[in-house]
Amino acid sequence: MLEKKLGKKGQVTLFVIIAILVIVGIAIVVFLVPQLTKPAMTAEEAKIFLAGQSSSVKNYVAECVKLSYVKAIASVGYQGGYCSPVPVENIFISPYSVPYLVSKDNGYANNILMLSGNGASISREIDTCVDSSEVNKCINNFKSFRQLMDIKENGPLTWKTSFSGNNAVVSINYPLTLSKGEASTAIDAISLRFASGIPAVYDAALKITNSEVTTQDFNIDSYIRENPSSVTIERQGTPEGIYYYLTSVPKSGEEPYKFNFIVKR
Repeated sequence: MLEKKLGKKGQVTLFVIIAILVIVGIAIVVFLVPQLTKPAMTAEEAKIFLAGQSSSVKNYVAECVKLSYVKAIASVGYQGGYCSPVPVENIFISPYSVPYLVSKDNGYANNILMLSGNGASISREIDTCVDSSEVNKCINNFKSFRQLMDIKENGPLTWKTSFSGNNAVVSINYPLTLSKGEASTAIDAISLRFASGIPAVYDAALKITNSEVTTQDFNIDSYIRENPSSVTIERQGTPEGIYYYLTSVPKSGEEPYKFNFIVKR
């Protein structure tokens, strides 16, 4: 009697399995087959699709650059406008090398860089400090996009920094070709723009170093009165020199920016 019951139970189980397989088969026919037999995009559809994807790729590259760019900006600020290694006399305060922007060498030389320009400048130091390997790791060969389309790199990824008002502007050049079927579209210039306190602290640093080179009597209170809500300035005398710690007063959409350097008297 027990054997008969077990046999019937096994038959029921078999019928349940068969029913499940039938349902799965029907689902495949109803949902998957139409997708497999669906005609490919027309050239016009592919062109419209790539136009939409172009913006996504640009934003993706810009965000990957920005991740490393923010670190580079911070490092350059802590090092008085220089990337590592700092080419002027400096004091190592882990993990940064704080430079003497004013030194006694050559009659109180002013070592502050220009903010922007084709020569030695803070903007070029920032460009140098951006970690290209970190950017490429973030982009990850566009793996998240390659299931949707083909992406061909036609040249290296480069960037150049400038400043406009209280904004950092990064001009990114990355020649790419996006293609799907017979349709294709090109990407070249990508723009990244965000609020930054660098111009504000640079203005203060330039006035401080020019004053220290000549009168050696920079008046912090007067500067703050003339430039309210711009920067905070701290000054500390030590045997190594006069330390200046500048911090921008944040405006909408930006973080406070720190700029440190030393004056040798």
